[in-house]
Amino acid sequence: LGGSGCLRSAGAASLAVSLTNSPCTLSSLTSLNLRACRVGPEGAAAVARLLASADCGLLSLSLQDNSLGSEGGTSIARALAGGAQRLRSLNLMLNHLRTEGAAIVANAVPACQSLVELNLSWNLVRSGAAEALAAAVTTGRLTALDLG
Repeated sequence: LGGSGCLRSAGAASLAVSLTNSPCTLSSLTSLNLRACRVGPEGAAAVARLLASADCGLLSLSLQDNSLGSEGGTSIARALAGGAQRLRSLNLMLNHLRTEGAAIVANAVPACQSLVELNLSWNLVRSGAAEALAAAVTTGRLTALDLG
């Protein structure tokens, strides 16, 4: 699905609901690339509900270039903190998270002990998120953090 630009918020929500309602499919789906699908904050909230589902088997999720903003970042952070226990790689590159959104995501990382790769590059992250990012690395299991 990555790069099509046509999914948008409603499509992301519909996809998330359909996958959540199909536990067999949801548990066997290990990678989801929604790069540049115009997901936005509303679609991010739906994807976050999917991610937090007990049946979710996702190991890798790319939401690169979807204009999530700090609102969408907060939704994803809640999923990280509350149930995304299989996720190993999360790409949030180019989403206008800014310092606030990046700090919220970073604060959730230690609760998601399976997460080893996090890409927050091109999100206008400033020094205000440094403490949360440092804690994510030292208290979580991250082996790769991209802030480029």
